[in-house]
Amino acid sequence: MFLGQFEPQFSFQSKRLSIPVKIRSGLLRNKVILSKGFDQCIFGYSLVGWDAQSLKHLENPISDVTSRNLRRFIFSASEEVDFDSQGRMVIPKILLEYAQITDSVTVVGAGDHFEIWSTDKWQNKINEIDTQNR
Repeated sequence: MFLGQFEPQFSFQSKRLSIPVKIRSGLLRNKVILSKGFDQCIFGYSLVGWDAQSLKHLENPISDVTSRNLRRFIFSASEEVDFDSQGRMVIPKILLEYAQITDSVTVVGAGDHFEIWSTDKWQNKINEIDTQNR
């Protein structure tokens, strides 16, 4: 289970992000699947979590246009990424552009996956959620 909120080191130049130990501990190997998330963030899954999530989408009929488009959205930019010995990973350029990440990053646990946000976008999203729940 992925829990917590973190502001790890991120180098836009090298596209390298240090993943917090509490997040890495939820991964069985030094690998993660990164994909486009909703609300312009990046989703991160363990290999097992990715398989489970993928199967849910693949159960929907390809003849349904909504299902087809969701598959395209999720799978087209997804990539298996390795961690180095210091717990850092390189985020693919296509995902950085999608999430509009250029400087500071916030990593949040979301139960079965974690999310990587531009810190500004995360602050806006959490304020929006807070306002809706009042």
